[in-house]
Amino acid sequence: VQTHCSESVWQHGAVLERTGLADTQALDRWGLLREGTVLAHAGFVSDDDLETIRLRKAGIAHCPLSNAYFGDAVFPLERALRSGARVGLGTDVAGGPEASVMRNAAMAVTSSRMLESGVDPDLDRARRTTGHRRIGAVTALWLATRGGAEVVGLPVGLLEPGRPFDAIAVRLDGPTTVWPDDDADGIVKKIVRSVDGDRIVATWVQGRRVSGHR
Repeated sequence: VQTHCSESVWQHGAVLERTGLADTQALDRWGLLREGTVLAHAGFVSDDDLETIRLRKAGIAHCPLSNAYFGDAVFPLERALRSGARVGLGTDVAGGPEASVMRNAAMAVTSSRMLESGVDPDLDRARRTTGHRRIGAVTALWLATRGGAEVVGLPVGLLEPGRPFDAIAVRLDGPTTVWPDDDADGIVKKIVRSVDGDRIVATWVQGRRVSGHR
């Protein structure tokens, strides 16, 4: 099952008005929350909604760029991860301008920082801070790989024996040049922020090279 869930003010409110239930609870009543269910967006889910999603072993496709253009809110990503709900990264090009998973990973970091600090310049920092927490590049890369795989129930997203080899090779030069004092977190940050397009020089799916010549 793949559907939108509490995507925008309008959609969340329309379900509430029609059913008397939050979107998550309505979907659950109709038997649509189960392992393998993918809920796109979920910008207005409550803690109770997240617990229901976790218990049903459904998952959320976080689409940060689409949320910025259409969602009316920033998805509480870090809170969802702390709840134990399954979360992966989506693109939703119908509601956002970018199909690249890597660019959406970078946007996931950016939007989480904005949610943490608040965005109203007329409030001082203490009053506009929301209480939410940001994520970092490592978490964003996890969402783009293993997190998404867990949502759809596939044994991919990690490089280890026994798993299908799905991977990309990237050029580490220019903005992604690795310096001697770069630690692992710093390298991942450069990859998430800078790697896209011609910097991805080869791609493997299920152990077979599907693009690239080097």
